[in-house]
Amino acid sequence: MINELVDQYQKVYQGKAWYGKNIVDSLSAIPNALLCNRLNGSYNIVELVHHMLVWRRYATHVLKHNEDYQVKDEENFPVIDQCDETNWQNLLEKLRQSQEEMVRTMTNFNRSLDDPIPQKNFSNRDLLHSIIHHDIYHIGQINFMTKYLDRAPEAVSG
Repeated sequence: MINELVDQYQKVYQGKAWYGKNIVDSLSAIPNALLCNRLNGSYNIVELVHHMLVWRRYATHVLKHNEDYQVKDEENFPVIDQCDETNWQNLLEKLRQSQEEMVRTMTNFNRSLDDPIPQKNFSNRDLLHSIIHHDIYHIGQINFMTKYLDRAPEAVSG
């Protein structure tokens, strides 16, 4: 079962995803001019990618027996207004590194997926499915935002 989850995680990131464009293809297609734009006060694209990264790191920490790891509010959705090419490329590199770390963590995982995670009310399986769903949700949100921001400049704020 863990191999199926690794495969699914890889497809969402850089494979042939069942729902459309994967993360890498989606993020590489975004024009730099749209990265910091907001739809009527929403989070911007850079903030959403950072949010994805934070929760990927959370899942990796928890799967490595660091059940006390917490995501701080200021890490979850920080306000990011520096959306230049260098910062964007650095964020994409961190996301790529998180992909490698999570795949390594999943591949080396040697406990039961159904074991509950101490101090949490979910299992290892729940966590792994949830992080995959979380990535799919937010890349869909980012794809929608990119399309809308590119076509409806009057909706842009921030």
